[in-house]
Amino acid sequence: MSLFGRNDDVVKVNGGYLVALNEIENKIQSLLGNSFEVFPVAIPYKNTKAIFLFLVQKEENINFYNIKNYINSHISFYMKPKKIIQLDDFPRTSSGKINRKELEKMAIVYMEENKNKYLPPKTNIEIDIYNYIKELLSIDDFSITDDLIEDLGVDSLSLTAIFTYLEKYNISIQDIYNNSNIKDLAHFIENRSSTKLEPNLANISSIEILNHVKKFNLSTILITGTTGFLGIHLLKELLLNSNVVQIYCMIRNKINLTGKKRLQKMIDFYFHSDEEILQLIEKKVIILNGDISKDKLGLDKKTYSEIRQKVTCVINCAANVKHFIKPDQIYKDNVQSVINLINFCQEDNISLAHISTLSIAGFKTDSTENKVFDENTLFIHQDFNNNPYLITKFEAEKQILEAAQNGLNAVIFRLGNIMPRFTDGIFQENASQNVFITSLKAIIDAKVIAKDFLGLKLEFSPVDECASIILKLLLKGDNNSIYHILSNKEISILEIKTLLKFLNCDILDVDLKTFIEELNQKSDEYTKEYILSNNLNTYSQDITLSKLEELNIEWPSIDMDYMNKILNIIDRM
Repeated sequence: MSLFGRNDDVVKVNGGYLVALNEIENKIQSLLGNSFEVFPVAIPYKNTKAIFLFLVQKEENINFYNIKNYINSHISFYMKPKKIIQLDDFPRTSSGKINRKELEKMAIVYMEENKNKYLPPKTNIEIDIYNYIKELLSIDDFSITDDLIEDLGVDSLSLTAIFTYLEKYNISIQDIYNNSNIKDLAHFIENRSSTKLEPNLANISSIEILNHVKKFNLSTILITGTTGFLGIHLLKELLLNSNVVQIYCMIRNKINLTGKKRLQKMIDFYFHSDEEILQLIEKKVIILNGDISKDKLGLDKKTYSEIRQKVTCVINCAANVKHFIKPDQIYKDNVQSVINLINFCQEDNISLAHISTLSIAGFKTDSTENKVFDENTLFIHQDFNNNPYLITKFEAEKQILEAAQNGLNAVIFRLGNIMPRFTDGIFQENASQNVFITSLKAIIDAKVIAKDFLGLKLEFSPVDECASIILKLLLKGDNNSIYHILSNKEISILEIKTLLKFLNCDILDVDLKTFIEELNQKSDEYTKEYILSNNLNTYSQDITLSKLEELNIEWPSIDMDYMNKILNIIDRM
């Protein structure tokens, strides 16, 4: 008997590593929990073996792409399966056991079918990229048509390393996402063929912002994105409001974490398990394990039909906010999901409130230099700078405004720079994923700022203020189709620098070249690229202050105390 298990269970993989299949099975099974059943097999591959993992998913609405990433990021490289294949059920022997031989046949068939699809690197650039990735990931031969993320399991850390290595070719991070296999990436580098992301502008000239919105009925609400920073604060406002009787929270189950547990975790983090809020959740909230990017919101026909008869209003706070990502992935999250919600609302006259971003104002071009992006505007020929987040949020608004012309009762809230709660400085749980805060952290760590940036104006919109204002506007019931939710208390980078100095955080003014050199040393590639491509400015295009002035809303000023709260967040990152 081997230390690893049965002798026939131990296989040699990845150039000589010995690993037991039952060890792999136990490791992955413990990672995924009882919502999955897994079974690895090994088949001959060159002079070693290749591991195939077969998986049966018992829990619905957990994205298979996320499952693969989760597995690959939580196990040692020599244990990583060459391929993960999802089945509806395992083939079984007459005694009911999983049929290993049948799975091995399936793996061999897959390998044979894909053998002819294998393409080795040929050009100098293909060979250069291939050799670097092979060494970085410690993997055997692979095809230059294999997707770096989906097939090879490249995570964000490895992608940053790849980008750093390929900087000599003068490409951006998004170029790698747009050309996510070596063949396409090398072709892009060699030919500079255009892969710039552009929004769908079909029928854009016919879109009108009607401002004929009817008052919302908030008695029974379907809300998405409640585990997000704004979403959880908006949920609190809804819970405390007597007009709201029932709330359906659309929360996908995650690996080893149900929707209910995810919500409890957020309530604990943001509101310290406030007893009143917990009681109101028990009284008002029904959690749905759905997926708004899927048909019928990922629900069964019966549930979908039942809630359509009850829901009076949908509030969509869900969004993928990554600025560097594969376009098809973020399109599904930010556009297809909105199309599905429109379909949910349109046939039964359900109102739709959609949370968008003022970032869709985009970047100035020659044709927008003297234009202002206001609340009666969608497209002014702004540039989206190849940013998939901005493009998909723009396209989502376009879908809603088109639907509004066909009778959908909808309002869009374009949010500004959502920042920590003003009351106590609590910020989003995943603070390191906020590009603005991570950019500010990079500057503080580098202790320098380019003189060119000192005059730039920023705004900080505390999340608790934003959530309160959104509910006030929904209750008020004005006709407006779009609201700009942002603070009118702008503050320059020079003023921020002065506040930081009083907090013993001194930042030097330097020329742009020195600033870039310091960023290269002190920040990761994602943050550096974001800072430089956006020039630290929250909005490049000029935008209007919102119609909030009509409500006489007074935003809090950014003072030393608030800046100290932000510094505390950065210190914990």
